[in-house]
Amino acid sequence: MSILSAPLSRTLLFGVLALLLTAPSANADCVSPYGDIDQSGQVTVSDVQCSIIVVLKLLKDEEFVAPDCLGGDLSTADANCSESVDVVDVQLFIGAALELPLSPELDADQNGCPDPCDPTCVPQCDGKTCGPDACGGTCGDCQDGFLCNNSGTCDCVPQCDGKTCGPDACGGTCGDCQDGFLCNNSGTCDCVPQCDGKTCGPDACGGTCGDCQDGFLCNNSGTCDCVPDCAGKECGGDGCSGTCGDCQDGFLCNNSGTCDCVPQCDGKTCGPDACGGTCGDCQDGFLCNNSGTCDCVPQCDGKTCGPDACGGTCGD
Repeated sequence: MSILSAPLSRTLLFGVLALLLTAPSANADCVSPYGDIDQSGQVTVSDVQCSIIVVLKLLKDEEFVAPDCLGGDLSTADANCSESVDVVDVQLFIGAALELPLSPELDADQNGCPDPCDPTCVPQCDGKTCGPDACGGTCGDCQDGFLCNNSGTCDCVPQCDGKTCGPDACGGTCGDCQDGFLCNNSGTCDCVPQCDGKTCGPDACGGTCGDCQDGFLCNNSGTCDCVPDCAGKECGGDGCSGTCGDCQDGFLCNNSGTCDCVPQCDGKTCGPDACGGTCGDCQDGFLCNNSGTCDCVPQCDGKTCGPDACGGTCGD
């Protein structure tokens, strides 16, 4: 926190006086005019020189002896009434010589006198619970999790580090989860698996709602559909209450799912069976007719009469 206004900081060339020197305890009221350490009635470079001499003597002398320029006791050189005389006081005397205003941190009411040196300063704490009291003190401190605002009251600081959702400890929220997510106790959003009415397929959270058994595949609705098994089959059941096909007339489906030809021999004793086989053969002397029965062939070669071997005659 700077105790001088910004222009003064750019004018200081007294780095060699950075060592803090503690003077005997003394509380000094504001001298008039402020910065008149030699009490000459005006503030000049002589007052700055005197303050430097005082600090150097405190650095050098084992027992402090006030220089002739000091217009009072040692407390006269304590420009900020800090009960010590050091390089900060030299800076303040330089500011007074340059007619620079004191910083608001040191002189809250800007009356030209540091608040700790102002015997008439009345703490300004009406309606305030924290922050500066305009007299160099404070109106109070905020509890953990609260910060003092410019009005002197404590504002709750939302606790949302590492959190994307849930309460912020100040009556608000650190954020909301998108659809399909729920806030956990750590304040982050967990994906909620979407498996209502589903037995398989993705759960929308990188997992699955389940797997289908062999012979089934998951459809877009998340349920398992039976996959017909008709490889190498042309008929019969497909394993899913359906069929792999039907056999044409004259064929029957076998256990392997292929169609077997059914011999057509009803009422027939000979001739083709419609399956590449035969319904039987006729004995010698008989020929198979188109109806699949055996007709007797008359045996009349070289004969002009007599039986023809078929119950008829070769002639009279």
